[in-house]
Amino acid sequence: MIGMPIFDLWIHELMGRVPLQKGARLALLLFILPFLAYSQNKEANNWYWGNKAGLTFNFSPPKPLLDSKIFTGWSCAAISDSTGRLLFYTDGDSLFRPYASSVPIIKWLGSNPGNGSKLASLIIPDSKNRNKYWLGVVFSSINPKHRNVLATISVDMQKDLGNGNVDTTSFKRVDSLASSTASVMQHIDGNRNWLIGRRFGTDTLFATLVDTIVHSTLVFSKTYSPYSDYPEVGTAQVCKTSPNSEILFWGWGEKGTRCNQLLKFNRQTGKFFGLIHLVDSVSLNPRHVDNIFPVDAAFSPDSRYLYTVENSYKYPRDSLPSNQTFNRIFFTIRQYDLSVWDSATIKNSAKVVFKSGPFQFFGPNGVGSMTCQLGPDGKIYFLENNQTILSVMHCPGSLGPNVQFKFRQINLQRKGYFRMPTLNQTFVRNAGIFQLQANKRSICQNDTLELSGYGAGAERFQWSVSPAFPASVKLDTLTWQKIPTRQLAPGTYTFSCRAFSRCGDVFEKTISVEIKPIPGPTQSPRRGGVSTPCLGDSVFLFVPNPQQGYQYYWSNGDTTATIVVKESGKYSLDSVSNSFGCGIKVGDTIAVVIKNILVPEVPVLASPQLVEVCAGVQSSTLKVQSTGSSVVWNTGQTGDSVSVSGAGKYWAIHQIEEGCTSGASDTITVVVEPLPVVQLVASDNGHCLGNEETKEYKVISQNVKVKSIEIEGGEVVEETDSTLTIHWFEGTQTQAPWEDFNIKIKSQNRLGCAGADLVFSPVPNPEACRELYPLFIPNLVTANNDNHNDRWEMGNVLYHQPVSVRIYNRWGQTVFETDSYQNNWPTTSLSSGTYFYRVTSFGKEWKGWMTLN
Repeated sequence: MIGMPIFDLWIHELMGRVPLQKGARLALLLFILPFLAYSQNKEANNWYWGNKAGLTFNFSPPKPLLDSKIFTGWSCAAISDSTGRLLFYTDGDSLFRPYASSVPIIKWLGSNPGNGSKLASLIIPDSKNRNKYWLGVVFSSINPKHRNVLATISVDMQKDLGNGNVDTTSFKRVDSLASSTASVMQHIDGNRNWLIGRRFGTDTLFATLVDTIVHSTLVFSKTYSPYSDYPEVGTAQVCKTSPNSEILFWGWGEKGTRCNQLLKFNRQTGKFFGLIHLVDSVSLNPRHVDNIFPVDAAFSPDSRYLYTVENSYKYPRDSLPSNQTFNRIFFTIRQYDLSVWDSATIKNSAKVVFKSGPFQFFGPNGVGSMTCQLGPDGKIYFLENNQTILSVMHCPGSLGPNVQFKFRQINLQRKGYFRMPTLNQTFVRNAGIFQLQANKRSICQNDTLELSGYGAGAERFQWSVSPAFPASVKLDTLTWQKIPTRQLAPGTYTFSCRAFSRCGDVFEKTISVEIKPIPGPTQSPRRGGVSTPCLGDSVFLFVPNPQQGYQYYWSNGDTTATIVVKESGKYSLDSVSNSFGCGIKVGDTIAVVIKNILVPEVPVLASPQLVEVCAGVQSSTLKVQSTGSSVVWNTGQTGDSVSVSGAGKYWAIHQIEEGCTSGASDTITVVVEPLPVVQLVASDNGHCLGNEETKEYKVISQNVKVKSIEIEGGEVVEETDSTLTIHWFEGTQTQAPWEDFNIKIKSQNRLGCAGADLVFSPVPNPEACRELYPLFIPNLVTANNDNHNDRWEMGNVLYHQPVSVRIYNRWGQTVFETDSYQNNWPTTSLSSGTYFYRVTSFGKEWKGWMTLN
């Protein structure tokens, strides 16, 4: 068990009781465990009552509490959160809070103040709001028509900064004719709760569902008890429910008479049934008994056994002077087996597990009464009036003397009087189950892990962990009170606990805890923005190189990596958390001083916000209207008017002598528009002169708004944005190469600026032209000067140059030769006849004859 209270948010899981040394119990519990719907938390771990008496179960064994503010012999109740952290406690007159002052509740109940006016107090969790509790109080009414009043009022733990307070509008009167005690039983849905009471002086029980908005109407059950008209005056009365909310014990007594009753409870309808009377004439010494009182009862954790406490006392009449009396007190603890719901069977199962006394107490009243209560650890605790020491039943699930009743074992150091806290038994419904609890099932490396094992009477604990901790982490293997996680590697750790009870039970259970990494080192925050801020300026505080998924918590409440501040002061980056939700403290502080001087007005542009110039323009002139303050541009230039070169964004501020600067003017954007560029790419060989051709060219243009096309030696057939189709004229094969064939394109960009003219000449690919146009050699020449076949003109000779020609007469004499024939033979007069030729070009040779007329 943990050696001190645990105050963090703890998460629990249901831990089954697995006694390894008792085979019979093991079989029974393995059958029962699947039907346990709820785990017992630690709502009942702190008790306050009597003369500032208190007991906490956040330790093993329980320890006394010495901070109580209660002083009463009657109504008390306390509530803790699921981890055992005290929320509040009450004596019916006031609400006592651990971290705040007490709150009076008596005026909202309409009750008389003072000890004894509050007969019982109960705390019931709200079924819909986990931060809300209902306080049920039975009090003596100031209205003479009423006997006792049972009323409820809610306590909201979200009030008063989380300390909790009474909701004064929530008061509800449940019944005005109630007896002096009440109890709580859980609805079958496991969420809502029945508030149980009894009509005074009758055998009628009532139940009402406690809800958020309004309680249900009363459900009445007549028990047909033979003691229905027995007067309550002078009796001791007790109302106790079983942990499983299925059985109600009701007892009262008077001189020579006592009545213990058991009833079954329908958790669905709120009705009681199956009455059984436990009337027993057995006493320690009947011949010397004047009064017998059934002062209290408690159930075992599994609701199988009932333990009754009965006081017997006698007034000695002869041994003392007449002005002195004393009580000789005896008390008896009996065990009943309730596993078979039959009157005779239950009565016959009765076993006396403890007999006391006699004890002598001076006084005329039965002040030797004893009370008992099932604890959250699965043990039953017994209190004698005016005693400071509690007795303990360690094994209430055992039979007869095996319950291990220890008389006067725990010293409270305070008197508990004659009533223990009115404990809501639903809070101990699983007190017989061994459980493990961790303060967090997912914990960060810089936190402290706290573990506890509790319930089922477990007292000794042996722990182990997988994977094993490093040797540097020293742990108490018996309690594992607090485990520092900073030296542990992130990951999931499984803790195993083996626990032992005095009853011979051995339990084993595991619980897994994830340790998450903390953020890495964070650079100190820096400052940006205006260097000398004045009123109206903003200063930027930022974390360099912020990490994705991190949150940065600043002293002003911001959680971003960059914050904007407008007031003087000290700003600190308090902590940083990562995407796992783990944080580290930082505490770096930056002082911001903002001068108490108004910033100058923002300059007004005298230039348009968009200035466009063509490439090649040396500068642009930018202007603002000045108010008399110094104008500073973001280029460092000063003055109302400045010249800038190149594209960019430009703005100006006003600056005064004190160093304060205005905000930036509107931005002037200077755009430099590139000059247009046009290119042509031929799709095949260029124009082969001497032939009429249509060619397509790919047009590549940039920054062109408009363009004009001029063609020399041809004409445009088709034009698109990306292609140009030209029909070239034939031309002559003898003219200077392509001087009169070209494409000229003029272009402008969107600002009207002209780029360089493109002049494109369709220079052919000679090799391609030779393939496309083979050399043609004619075989007839008519040199009669009629301009028709006057020369030996080879076709396509231009693409085959140099052309070598040798011409012979029929006698084999060379009449013409050249290595670069220009279609100019014959150059002189020759006689008609047949001539022979040999032509060579690019490694090819042609031989043949021709006729000259």
